[in-house]
Amino acid sequence: MVSKFVLDTNILIRFLTNNPKKQAAAVESLFKKAGLRSLLIPDVVLVEAVFVLLSFYNLPKEEIIENIASLITFNKFNLHRSLFKKTLELYSKYPISFVDAYVGAVSRTEPRRIIYTYDKRVLGIKEVQAIAP
Repeated sequence: MVSKFVLDTNILIRFLTNNPKKQAAAVESLFKKAGLRSLLIPDVVLVEAVFVLLSFYNLPKEEIIENIASLITFNKFNLHRSLFKKTLELYSKYPISFVDAYVGAVSRTEPRRIIYTYDKRVLGIKEVQAIAP
């Protein structure tokens, strides 16, 4: 099914933080009325939402993981579920950024896809092949 609507980061933030309450209630109503997989969440929007929750709202990593896990299982959203499940696995297991976890997950979508990086934390992810050029 092709998604009819695209969600912006601020919509996800309102929903996840319940702030401000009036906008959060409107977003919740929108989600309840939406059809299955009718709301597209672009990858960059989900990544930006994690950044905002960390930097502006100062939420702990564990809470962010729970929030994102609940988003990726919600059947109204159209997003790269398997990619973000892999991202959350790496993000929860290693002391890396969400972006690094996402890059690691992308590398795992195809066999033998190698990450070129100088980031020592990424080089330490056992589930991916990462090398310095």
